[in-house]
Amino acid sequence: MRPAIRVAEADLLHFAQALLAAAGASEENARAAAEIFVEADLKGVGPQGVDYLYYIVDSLKRGLIDGQARPRLARETASTALIDGQRGFGQPAALMAVEIATAKARATGTATVAIGNSTDIFMIGAYAERLAAQGLIGLVMTSGPPLVHPHGGTERVMSTNPLAFAFPRASGDPFVHDMATSAYSSSRVRQ
Repeated sequence: MRPAIRVAEADLLHFAQALLAAAGASEENARAAAEIFVEADLKGVGPQGVDYLYYIVDSLKRGLIDGQARPRLARETASTALIDGQRGFGQPAALMAVEIATAKARATGTATVAIGNSTDIFMIGAYAERLAAQGLIGLVMTSGPPLVHPHGGTERVMSTNPLAFAFPRASGDPFVHDMATSAYSSSRVRQ
């Protein structure tokens, strides 16, 4: 087993942000992505953390992610919205979704916000937790490519179908549950 490497949170955040910006991400996108990656590491969800920077940098270099893209509101009603991620980072789109969902839920009592044309938002519990910190119940779901075989199967036919929910508590931090249908994430296997 490799020895643990300890890095100050501010240093890790600066490194991740600088690396993403150097690879072609806008400062705003680099900051949003770096914050979620570092938060994942701080919460012990390493497979959703800075360990993923190599793949994100590679995706930026190969043009799979538009590092300059800004998510935009594509459609909305009083209690719903659709965000177009414009092939950019998923984290800024998801953070925008949290802001919109918060405002719409406060105004109408409920909100549903979807994101399309985007990339991975990583650690979906982070977004549910942000909703709960606003006094709301947050439910976040996402999909992805087929990576999981069903019980007894041998071929990958299902996404991991991550699901997270969070709700505020009278005292203390919100309750957060973040899960997927797979026994292990591909990132955990890779690690």
